[in-house]
Amino acid sequence: MFNTVWNFSARIIFFVLQLVVPKVANSIVVTTHRGHIFGDNSKSFFIHAQSISDLKVYLLTKNKTLFDTLNSEFPDKVLYAWSFRGLLKYIQAKIVVVTHGPGDFIHFILFKQVKRLLIYGMEHQ
Repeated sequence: MFNTVWNFSARIIFFVLQLVVPKVANSIVVTTHRGHIFGDNSKSFFIHAQSISDLKVYLLTKNKTLFDTLNSEFPDKVLYAWSFRGLLKYIQAKIVVVTHGPGDFIHFILFKQVKRLLIYGMEHQ
């Protein structure tokens, strides 16, 4: 019962935050595989996007150890999903790039972002 109430409350809070918090132009959040693995399409896309100077690209992970490791390699570009900064950048992102599905990111529906799914090097909406 508590989980149901918490999930419903969290969804309401996220819904309101998305209405209030403005989107940041050229801001992209790339998720990791199931939130824990930095590899495959998400890794290739994230590294390539770093070379485009007018984009603000962040990598979102639910794995604290992975966050610590990657944050030293990509300072200020890696977000821990359960931190305030991670949640804020996630809400502010104009585009969220997902590689494997809902397990990649925070399980609250984002309705004001453009969502992209990368599968086998192809982009799907």
